[in-house]
Amino acid sequence: SLPRFMNFGDKNVELSVVLQNQTGEAVKVEVGVRMTNIQLTNNKQGYLVSLPAGKRTELRFPVETVKPGSARFQIGAATTGRKDSFADATTTTVPVYTPATSEAFATYGEIDEGGIFQPVRAPCDVYPQFGGLDIQSSSTAIASLADCFLYLYHYEFSCSEQTASRILSIVAVAEILQAFNVNNCPSPTEVKSNIQASFKHLQELQRRDGGFGFWVDSRSVSLHSTNHVAHALVRAKNDHHEVPHSVYTKVISFISNMNTHARGAYSKHCELSLRAYSVYTLSLMDQKVSGVSDASILREAESIFEEGKGVTATFLTAESIAWLCFAMYVSNSDKAQHKYVKEILHWIANRVNETAETANFITSFSDPGESKMILLHSNIRTDAVVVDMLMTVDPKNYLIPKFVKGIQAHKGANGRYKNTQENAFVLLALKKYFNTFEATVPDFHARVWLGETFCGEAAFKGRTADSATIKVPMSYLVSDKQNESPESKNLILHKEGEGRMYYRLGMTFAPRDLNMAALSCGFTVSRAYEGVTSKGHVQKSENGEWVFAAGELVRVRITLSNQSRRYHV
Repeated sequence: SLPRFMNFGDKNVELSVVLQNQTGEAVKVEVGVRMTNIQLTNNKQGYLVSLPAGKRTELRFPVETVKPGSARFQIGAATTGRKDSFADATTTTVPVYTPATSEAFATYGEIDEGGIFQPVRAPCDVYPQFGGLDIQSSSTAIASLADCFLYLYHYEFSCSEQTASRILSIVAVAEILQAFNVNNCPSPTEVKSNIQASFKHLQELQRRDGGFGFWVDSRSVSLHSTNHVAHALVRAKNDHHEVPHSVYTKVISFISNMNTHARGAYSKHCELSLRAYSVYTLSLMDQKVSGVSDASILREAESIFEEGKGVTATFLTAESIAWLCFAMYVSNSDKAQHKYVKEILHWIANRVNETAETANFITSFSDPGESKMILLHSNIRTDAVVVDMLMTVDPKNYLIPKFVKGIQAHKGANGRYKNTQENAFVLLALKKYFNTFEATVPDFHARVWLGETFCGEAAFKGRTADSATIKVPMSYLVSDKQNESPESKNLILHKEGEGRMYYRLGMTFAPRDLNMAALSCGFTVSRAYEGVTSKGHVQKSENGEWVFAAGELVRVRITLSNQSRRYHV
């Protein structure tokens, strides 16, 4: 029978054709084949066959693939040497898939001024028909934020945490989305009306002591929600919104005593996280209220850090450490020299999960239920808090764009994150990224050379999330002589104009040798085979090859291990 599909690189494929003589006498038959995207390995395009009456015979045409896509072939047969001739033909298409052994590598970066030189050399002994070099450029690392913002802006429920998240979303990106001319974005008048209604609702939810439960009839104060409301009001006040004075002063007074409220109420992990969030919020205040000063914030942040055993992370998560680092940095007169700030930055560099494109943290609590129910914790929120801190404390840190890309890669198919907490903190982090690195409106040209050959250019003008890709085929990169090692060439990527440019340089190729050595780059996949009806039906030879008995059932066991968060899997 014919194969259902082929893989690019297959060399031992046979097209099987069966001829059957349904006449009452022997005949001579000429059989020929023509094809596209596959080629014969023996250059024999036809046969002359003698076929006895009522008999049939099988013919095989050995072929190999040319490139991925579809292989089309036509086989025809006709009798010869007879007055009454008979003929038949068939045309079939078979898909040719990308090779299972294809490999890809990429590097990423940003250019603020000038350009970069990147040595490029194609690997040896690869198929020139497949793959090549892709140069992708864009003017922003921030994909569309509209879905995250609109999710919070139009959120149908209004507990204290959800209302605070709505306020944070407005403070974060309402103006940015208007700059990008996003569809369905509310007008400035609508935004002002919404945020004032949110302030009024929080006033109704606030308790006498200044704290907040989730709802009006909640029996107790939610310490995390109170922190979150205070966070939203501080940022709104810094952004010159008309925050109700009584609500503001009472909630600031409450979180200023978070040490008293949280101590003994929950586990040590949870207590220190609540205190870290409160001291972070206090450190954000542009204008400190009575009883709150840089000195008091610094003392409390240092005290929490020391109680939590510092970066040994005995009682502190990455999120709590980032909050404390921010507070200690902005509250210390000699910011760069604070003893704990340097220690924390070193710890983050050692503990982060990093790939060529992204970076992230994976954190956990001793009591997962407490972390979810009390702190509303998640790994995405942690990443957003960490990168927000880095942009203030160490704005030249190379991990910043990696965190941003990792955060955005985790968005769902609906364009947003799982809950109000994740969306709010991500929007805050991306706002700071935008203001820090993308404040200049893009107006530049990106040009690419490979050696002395000009490959192409792309223009970026104004705010846009579009990207441009230039492709250099593998046939251009490899040597004409199969056994000759390809020479190294300099790829030059140059930016001329205003704005930051982001780039991705990727190479895809398919090695001719299908027996590739095992490779682990984050994922580890192993396969084992076993006979279903008898173990003897599957054997593994000394050289590592598997041998299967023909026509028997084989069970395949696949084991996949993963050491970090992955995207688009």
